[in-house]
Amino acid sequence: MKPIHLNLKRIGRTQFLAYTNLSYALLALIFYFTFPSALSTESLSLLALFERSPVAFIALSMASFLPLKFLAQRYRDAGLSGWWAMVGLIPSSYILLYFLMGAFRGEHYENRHGKTPEKTGIHLKILAYIPTLIFIGFIGWYLFTSKIN
Repeated sequence: MKPIHLNLKRIGRTQFLAYTNLSYALLALIFYFTFPSALSTESLSLLALFERSPVAFIALSMASFLPLKFLAQRYRDAGLSGWWAMVGLIPSSYILLYFLMGAFRGEHYENRHGKTPEKTGIHLKILAYIPTLIFIGFIGWYLFTSKIN
């Protein structure tokens, strides 16, 4: 039996952060424009979302796997198997993995998963680090204000 090979090329830290941020923005847009009434209802279930718009629900489901693809590519850059990205399916673990894989460098040389990722331009650096800094600032603001009250 042949092993499953998805031909995922390696991506660096900046690419990982930028592509993941873009995929979450895509998810937010799909959700906001297809299910605006879901944001105002008290109960939010997957079945209710599917009944409202099956096509949008399928698009939302497919787009939610993009961050896992980017995580698999980042694992490959570190010299590990891309299957380790399945750890990201554990609830709340993806946030920790996002910061860990965005912080540590991959291998500087060609490994069994391919060549070293190419250098990134300024546009990817902006997409990668501005949302991350805003998120960290929001968490800091929340922690600071919660201790005051």
